[in-house]
Amino acid sequence: MWCTTAWAATLELVVATNEYPPYISANPRQSFMTELFDLIGKDMDVRFTFRFMPWKRCLAALDAHEVWAVVPFVPTPERVARYLLSDTLYARRAKFFYYDHGSRSWHGEQ
Repeated sequence: MWCTTAWAATLELVVATNEYPPYISANPRQSFMTELFDLIGKDMDVRFTFRFMPWKRCLAALDAHEVWAVVPFVPTPERVARYLLSDTLYARRAKFFYYDHGSRSWHGEQ
């Protein structure tokens, strides 16, 4: 008797990207999105494979249906009209930190 689960294979979804450390990198130690996509893949029961290429080639591969997705992808009105975009995967806020030697001075005040 043949086991039907032997025929089931994990679906591979190819994602086009470029080097954008610390977000995405061919070196997983310099990328938090590699780990994030591993977790998402386990939840979806798929395996994500990244192809690193220049940005224009990423878009060309997406348009030619050679890849499943492109990351990171910033929504613009043109992209929203042309592609199906996911919800936000991560959000960031840039902060400026500095050492003030214990004496803050705002607008010339002590």
